[in-house]
Amino acid sequence: MKIKALTALLTSILISNPSVAINFNDIHSCRAHLDFITESNLNPVPSQYSSSDITQIRKSLAEYNQDIMDKYLEPALQEESGGDADKLKLMKDKIVQNHRIIVKNLEARYQDKRIYMELVLAVDNCIKSVRPSDNLNEELNKTVNTMLSLAMKK
Repeated sequence: MKIKALTALLTSILISNPSVAINFNDIHSCRAHLDFITESNLNPVPSQYSSSDITQIRKSLAEYNQDIMDKYLEPALQEESGGDADKLKLMKDKIVQNHRIIVKNLEARYQDKRIYMELVLAVDNCIKSVRPSDNLNEELNKTVNTMLSLAMKK
């Protein structure tokens, strides 16, 4: 029941950018995937990959995740809460709760510590649907290419 209420809340928030409209569910899904990859799936560094590759991937994805927070999520939550601190806290608490559920589901699905092709595609789709700041584009493209190369090695 709580998930349905949260989903209704989240889908009611639409974030506008002059060039693209972004659905809050896209943002939430992207952030959960980014957190899963950087904090769980590639932590500690899987032995089949070089530490430098994984460090670069984790750094780049963490920066993108923060960019999403700063550029899209925080401003939308501030606007949606209308300056009501209690409403803002409730919304953030629900987001954190749902975020944990999504990450837990990803952990159950992707139990091996490796880069899965589905995760590479998820990151690529995130970049397309939740545009990063211009200064992150080149690094994120390198990151996706590195992830793709590592995923193909298994």
